[in-house]
Amino acid sequence: MIDITRTLSEMTCVWPGDLPVSISRDSWSKTGPNVSSIAFSVHAGTHVDAPLHYDDNGRDVTMLDLNHLIGDCRVIERHEIDSVRDNDSRVLIKTPASMLDGQAYIDSNFGLSVNEAKVLVNKGVSLLGIDTPSIGKFGNIGDEVHKILLNESIVIVEGLNLSTVEQGNYKLVCLPMKIMGCEAAPVRAMLLDVEEEIL
Repeated sequence: MIDITRTLSEMTCVWPGDLPVSISRDSWSKTGPNVSSIAFSVHAGTHVDAPLHYDDNGRDVTMLDLNHLIGDCRVIERHEIDSVRDNDSRVLIKTPASMLDGQAYIDSNFGLSVNEAKVLVNKGVSLLGIDTPSIGKFGNIGDEVHKILLNESIVIVEGLNLSTVEQGNYKLVCLPMKIMGCEAAPVRAMLLDVEEEIL
């Protein structure tokens, strides 16, 4: 089992303008009960985007089809997008961003172009994950990439950590928090090695 989730902490860098991660110890003692609260943008760390992110009438994260978030997936390198096959329903894209952290990670710009997004739509993917803070390149391109994918009901997973993952086939488990009315939600994302599972 490979954990491909970025750890959330007060050191987590967020998209410019987003609410940073804040963790408060509301009630804390040596004997407990210990109670904490947390405040942060739902786009911090590893998270899914729902259609509501770019459409006021779109579905929120509670309405995503969980079948898209569990099952066979393929991990590819950023430059191998053309290798995606018609039966690759869940695709995770590994870029140099997996090796970055802090502001360098936020400033990385390895997201998809509009043409690459259209290629993946035509391949029939149901889930598209990436290890960058945004699925699309910066600026208007990123907005357009989101819209292209979300309009086709493709689940977007951003902020993955694929630093220890080799290209290949895996089982993905990637379940978002069930937050009504939210356009995104944090996830705990795991990969199961197919060969190990068979053994």
